[in-house]
Amino acid sequence: MKLRTLTAAGVAAAALLVPTAANAGGSPSTMVAMPNPTTVGTPVTVSNTANASSTCEGPSAVMVSILDPSATVVDQFEVTPDGNGDWSFGFTPDETGTWEVLAECFAQETAFPNPDFSYNALAIQVQAPGTTTVVPTTAAPSSTSTTAAAAATVTPAFTG
Repeated sequence: MKLRTLTAAGVAAAALLVPTAANAGGSPSTMVAMPNPTTVGTPVTVSNTANASSTCEGPSAVMVSILDPSATVVDQFEVTPDGNGDWSFGFTPDETGTWEVLAECFAQETAFPNPDFSYNALAIQVQAPGTTTVVPTTAAPSSTSTTAAAAATVTPAFTG
């Protein structure tokens, strides 16, 4: 297991300037992976999504764990969010199956007294090179016809 620290550009000064609440939105905190699904050997970028409850603001850190398809932790490291509480990192999966990313925001003691929070686990589908993912589509009807109703004649009910 490797341990390394990743930092976003300009983060150290910005994070100390604005000690705001972590996970202020109170709704589920989510991450996204691009691309997902992907293939073995293709770099994947993971980041928090752009909603208020997914930022890790204030003096804080995000602890990330990457689990391979056999649920073994293959990498664990810390990411420092930028001044807006946003963060991202990249990794390259080396085997097929479902990889999982776990992340938790740890606010430093100088931040507002909000509890630390965990992001929803993120599943990344990794396929063999040359594999194509088929996304089901909704087929359009082969032919359509529209019948219009005949125009109605309107006679006023009161003519007085």
